[in-house]
Amino acid sequence: MPACEVTLVRHQANLSLEPHRHREAVIGLLLRGVYDEWMDGRNVQPSRATMLVKPPETPHSNEIGRDGTYTILIQIPPACLPTDVGRVLDDACMFVDARVSRIAELMAVELCVGDSASPVGLEGLIAELLALAARPATRGTGFSRAQAWLRHTCDHLQAHLATPPSLHELARSAGVHRAHLARAFRAAFGCTIGQYIRANRVQRVAERLVDSHTPIAQLAAELGFTDQAHLTHTFRRAYGTTPRAYRSERQTLGRVAPVCRW
Repeated sequence: MPACEVTLVRHQANLSLEPHRHREAVIGLLLRGVYDEWMDGRNVQPSRATMLVKPPETPHSNEIGRDGTYTILIQIPPACLPTDVGRVLDDACMFVDARVSRIAELMAVELCVGDSASPVGLEGLIAELLALAARPATRGTGFSRAQAWLRHTCDHLQAHLATPPSLHELARSAGVHRAHLARAFRAAFGCTIGQYIRANRVQRVAERLVDSHTPIAQLAAELGFTDQAHLTHTFRRAYGTTPRAYRSERQTLGRVAPVCRW
């Protein structure tokens, strides 16, 4: 995919980006921070486990959070993709999967290294993202202003990943029926509530492994895993390595290439 362009973008805090479009299809990955995006009249707030897809010429605007953001922007001319793969980029949508966070980190490293092997490394990672996007049975489309209660539900889950509330409690807090909440959440985020919790638990573990020296067994207990073995099994499926090896690798990376730390 030689025509693709991959960029590491830093946005300053509290920045508003007016409605704009890209000529190419765009995949957005969040590395750090919080932002809101409006596309096709719907709102999304990506996490690090989220892949955001926009077809060419999709109007969108952004509100950057108080800490600013680091994101990876992948621009893909539709003509450079095979037809069967290109269909993944036909609709504005989002996917939630813990493996997205790992791929985004590897892309950031390739961009920071920037040697002759980086283009083929990035191409392989783009192929992994497209394969992930092609598999889900549903695609999240975000939520409308009338569904602001979904944002409240999402924030509530993020704050209680270790001991998530029941569906009944979530529905009562949102003021909607349980079945309606389950359907609307899946339509908005492209995953079930359970999948959302699991993806963000693993993502939170990855952050804590780098930002703290908390023992892995303690992280497992704090973030709702049955035990350290359960955490290790789940983390390996998402990141392709163990929590201990991931922590060691990121600490080494920080020593030899500080620019790659975000």
